[in-house]
Amino acid sequence: MPSVNARAFQIAFESSLAKSGRVSARDVKALASAAAKIKDEGEARAAAEVLALVKHDRLLDDDEVEPARKALCRLLGVSPRGLPPSVERVLKNAVPVPNVRVQNYDLSFDFSARAQGEPDSFPARAVITLEDAAGKHSILEADPDRLDIEEVRAGGKSVPFTMKDGRLTVSAPGARRLDVRYRVRPTDDTSGYGLVRDRHAGRMWTLTWPYNTGALFPSTSRPHDGATAKVTVKVTRGEQVVSAGKKQPDGSFHLDKEVPAYAISLYTGRFVDGGTSRGSSGVDVRLHGLGSRLSEGTRQELRTTVAKAVEFFSGWLGKYPFGDLLNVVEIDSEYGGMEHAGAVAVGLGQGRADTVEAGVHEAAHHWFGDGVRIAHWGELWMSEGFTNYATFRFFRQHQGEEKFRALLDTAKETLREQLDKHHTQPLRGPATTDPQAGLTWVPYMHGVWMLRMLEVKLGTGKLDELLRAWFQQQRHEVVDTEGFIRFAEARTGERLRPFFAAWDHLVAMPSVRDKSTIEGSTVTFKLAPKTPVPEGVAIPVTVRGRRGETAQLTVVPGQVRTVDVGFAVRKLEWDPERAVLCDVH
Repeated sequence: MPSVNARAFQIAFESSLAKSGRVSARDVKALASAAAKIKDEGEARAAAEVLALVKHDRLLDDDEVEPARKALCRLLGVSPRGLPPSVERVLKNAVPVPNVRVQNYDLSFDFSARAQGEPDSFPARAVITLEDAAGKHSILEADPDRLDIEEVRAGGKSVPFTMKDGRLTVSAPGARRLDVRYRVRPTDDTSGYGLVRDRHAGRMWTLTWPYNTGALFPSTSRPHDGATAKVTVKVTRGEQVVSAGKKQPDGSFHLDKEVPAYAISLYTGRFVDGGTSRGSSGVDVRLHGLGSRLSEGTRQELRTTVAKAVEFFSGWLGKYPFGDLLNVVEIDSEYGGMEHAGAVAVGLGQGRADTVEAGVHEAAHHWFGDGVRIAHWGELWMSEGFTNYATFRFFRQHQGEEKFRALLDTAKETLREQLDKHHTQPLRGPATTDPQAGLTWVPYMHGVWMLRMLEVKLGTGKLDELLRAWFQQQRHEVVDTEGFIRFAEARTGERLRPFFAAWDHLVAMPSVRDKSTIEGSTVTFKLAPKTPVPEGVAIPVTVRGRRGETAQLTVVPGQVRTVDVGFAVRKLEWDPERAVLCDVH
């Protein structure tokens, strides 16, 4: 029988979705408050799963109904068909998911009215070319708080449309192109989303990751749905525009490679010229500065280091996928950076080293995340983990092994902190995973360590060849973990599925207690597991002698091994090369 607090959560859930699948900030707060009062561990987990579905995007989508139903059944202790009718009724209010695949977004924004002040909204237009002819109803994401849809045309004629629950539904059967005229409202919160306006600096930029593209233009934000783009922006005299893609003679920008909609961006304002760097790859890296917030030294290091990184990635993985220019744009935001295709953002307010690392990380996304798209948000490590590994490998080449090990140590410490807070996330999560609800560092740091351990398992050269072949074959395609495992096994001839299965979902940092003993030249190795250690783990150890001698061995946690190394032992150094994700205490 469910607890009183579980029933209270049920009532809050029904109230939140009584009229529509779009919930208010107040509804989310009420759900969170009700969930916090649940004492039973199982009920609390179930309530947390339901809350995660609506907490950040404030929508219950059609494809989230079944996960919500299963969690509510566990919360209330009923069978899959035993939910109260009142719950089933509100589940029917779920918001439909976008049902079109977009081929191209032709976007136009007119900000010229800023010459007379700062209006509440700006005229905009989105000409959306579909991959296939439209069905009876075409559904796109459109945030009603940010977009005012004025007219939709198809085939040169106005067509019926409705706006409800964050969805633009257009009735234009057979249409291949939808022409949407609308007004877009900016936010003055520089850490917000959609069209962001910094009144102090007089600049505007866009930030729509992960599912806020509908706050800028009617769209589908799913990461697998890649599209090309054309962006045209009209600004006041003296202002500049930076956007993704190659600038055309008419001032528009063309992005001719498919990217997720959130990778389409624009920036306007009066930029500080941070200079241009070019490496042997033939790609210009051009920096657009924000006043004097960054020192000239930091700005130069950021630009030149990103240029070296582009050269490194191009030589290792394959040619930079987006032409011959990468813009780096400084923004005043709490975000460290954003992987806008061809025009990455780097947030100010970080230390010098973090600023440079953010620039390299966002550049690396042009190979993983932009250049190769993930199937859904449950596969986030395929974007962020791969990008982190590429970033770490660049700094290993650029600054040496000590830097590489320091980055791995930081990733391990960050992952440990997240797991200690019970922020867990499998490598292969469900398609309904909310990247904001799961916006822990787990996919980033678990992911980079997966590739580091795979490097140790295969050898650096073999992994390098594998990742290059993977990118070359999957460039501008959609990928997932299962596909990578199949590809890697076929390419390397190694049986890798058990490795991925063993490490798929960490609930705690693997850790062991060192109970080894030393007697002269003899060491009895004993590592006692403190937390679960994935199957197949063997931890490297360097045995150091009193006269500088060394011996390299591996120890399997839970097994006792006695070895005479042939010299007087001074100490044991566990995993000095950072080969295994495991703490040794």
